[in-house]
Amino acid sequence: MKNIFISLFAIYCLSITYSFAETGTFDINRWYGVLNRVQNTALEQHISAKTINSVIQESVVIPDILYKDKNQPETKKTLAEYISGALNPLRIKQGKTEGKKYATLLARTEQRYGVPRNVLLAFWGMESGFGTFTGQFVLSDAFLTLIY
Repeated sequence: MKNIFISLFAIYCLSITYSFAETGTFDINRWYGVLNRVQNTALEQHISAKTINSVIQESVVIPDILYKDKNQPETKKTLAEYISGALNPLRIKQGKTEGKKYATLLARTEQRYGVPRNVLLAFWGMESGFGTFTGQFVLSDAFLTLIY
């Protein structure tokens, strides 16, 4: 199951260039296209069909994720304001500690998916405080929504 989440995260990172829901309406064909692309990519990564189906069979778009995505703090603050709140000595120290603790996993992930370990650590630190905030959504649904 861990591999499918890593794949979803990697696909999300690669999909950021696509703007979300340009028309402001839900497009079922686009949604099925996302699910097909995720399924094909996961199969190419040798993730079992059972795992893939468990993730995408019951998947849903989460409207609140879409709202939050369009209202990120980094788009509401100046760069200086954002960086001063985001980059602090405690977060940097935690990032270094987690980077050492998970060095092998980060290296394998970087090699396999091409996402640099520092980018993964930055996302992890910013989005969950290195796991202290786990969120309120099913992770696969959140990633699939963002890919959409």
